[in-house]
Amino acid sequence: MLLGHRTARAAALLAAGCALLALAGCGNTVTQTEKPWGPVSKITHPHLSRSARAGINKSLDQFVRDGVERKAPAAALRLATPTMRAGISRKAWLHGSLPVPPFDARGSYHGYSVLDANPNYADLTLILQPRHRHRDGAIAYQVRVRKLHRRWMLDWFVPTAFFAPAGKPPNITAEPDLGPGVANFLQPKPHANLIMIGILVLLGCPCWWRW
Repeated sequence: MLLGHRTARAAALLAAGCALLALAGCGNTVTQTEKPWGPVSKITHPHLSRSARAGINKSLDQFVRDGVERKAPAAALRLATPTMRAGISRKAWLHGSLPVPPFDARGSYHGYSVLDANPNYADLTLILQPRHRHRDGAIAYQVRVRKLHRRWMLDWFVPTAFFAPAGKPPNITAEPDLGPGVANFLQPKPHANLIMIGILVLLGCPCWWRW
């Protein structure tokens, strides 16, 4: 009878501990709406109108050619917002000191992913393929375009990952998230570990078994 009494009390303590963990959250959690068949994503896919996409494509074509490839920095300057030009003099810009490293790209620049968008701006992920594929690797960029004076202009054009050239061992060098707009969905629960320790101490303390 004494063993059964102790077992029942231990089970009750364990159930109470599990309830506390469920209320507090343990480790990193993601808040989602649960359904019988699993969690349902609340992420919506941003939409660009046909006219907006055409305007963005035109600006990207010109900025990559004139700015990233350094073929006409003065023309690229006309596509840069004050955010992109911040801290760079006009003279330095015209001499090739742009806030994006030079890169010889090839192919189309329209195969980007839209991360966020509204009628006045869009956040994009763009991968540029190298013109010299055995010398250079592809580069991924985080791009923001903004509509100013009826024209889509560049707020930033930040490299975020560098890929190995063709024929070299596969390798990706990722840069830190340099541009804003990156959400951190996993929020740590710093008090969860303390609650777990308290429960373990509670279950392991000999005094409870003498009740």
